[in-house]
Amino acid sequence: MTSPQQRPTPAPLAPRFAAMHTRPARWLARQYTRRQLPAASRVLRVCGVLWQPFWKDAPTVITRERHTGARMRLDLSDYFQRIAHYRGCYHELEILNTAAACVRPGDLVLDGGANIGLLTLFFSRLVGPKGCVVAVEPGPRALDGLRWHVGHNALDNVRIEPLGLSDEAAERTYKVPDFNNLGAGTLGPTAKRFRGQARDRLQVQTRRGDDLLDPIDPRPLFIKLDVEGFELRALRGLSQAIRARHPAILCEVNRETLALNGASPTEIAHLLAAEGYRMFALRQFGFLRGHRLEFPMISPDQLDQQRDVLFLHPDSVHWRRAASRFKDIAALPDTPHR
Repeated sequence: MTSPQQRPTPAPLAPRFAAMHTRPARWLARQYTRRQLPAASRVLRVCGVLWQPFWKDAPTVITRERHTGARMRLDLSDYFQRIAHYRGCYHELEILNTAAACVRPGDLVLDGGANIGLLTLFFSRLVGPKGCVVAVEPGPRALDGLRWHVGHNALDNVRIEPLGLSDEAAERTYKVPDFNNLGAGTLGPTAKRFRGQARDRLQVQTRRGDDLLDPIDPRPLFIKLDVEGFELRALRGLSQAIRARHPAILCEVNRETLALNGASPTEIAHLLAAEGYRMFALRQFGFLRGHRLEFPMISPDQLDQQRDVLFLHPDSVHWRRAASRFKDIAALPDTPHR
């Protein structure tokens, strides 16, 4: 999960933020944002919600996820948890809507880089009691939040794996920068913007994703990967599942974090293209019930312009499920009949 930049706010803006950073203004901002009205991010910025100095000593709150009704425990000093509080759900709405377009009751989901479990809550509702979510997270503090969300919401269809995804079973150093984003925890080098600072530094286990999945499980598989630059190695560790099951793969392609781990978005594209996958960007428009999600097909040279990419195999059930959202349907192969 990409971290916000810590840039000093110009002095003239501080009084304006201070004037808006009041309990009534924050309440109104939350009501506005939860309804997905236009320019919600701008409203949050004007009200000081995105200005970190106001939130250094903020409390932890318990609230309800607006899609599922699940209980969420959110640390308001954490940048992205705070946005989730104001949105009432995981902050990237296009990720939620992509999952809803591809996942059905009874499916299997591998949530790679589950963090405190906000997406896990959503996946759990999508797959239902006959489905399963395998939530993988190596960070101890994030794991504490993940276990809280699974336990307090009685998510019997979620299995927690306290480790990291890679292409080998090994022990690696896990680091969380001394920053306001728990999701920046990484198994690789930390980005330059963190200036080498680390709040946590400890040894954790990594495993191949193939070792966590039953090879004869017939359920459609959806894979979400947000593992701070380890996406290529995680995909290599899922080679058997990819080849045999053609899962849908929703993958973060952060050029900076991938480069720190000796990888690139192009390598991810080539790895999956060799297995027959096509790449799609996530495009969301509108607000309220007018939200519209499209999947325009992209080429490898467009990958650097994306934050998250959906990889689909034409010979998969997910292709058929997502076909109504393909933007350039004439340019795509025929939708399979299975």
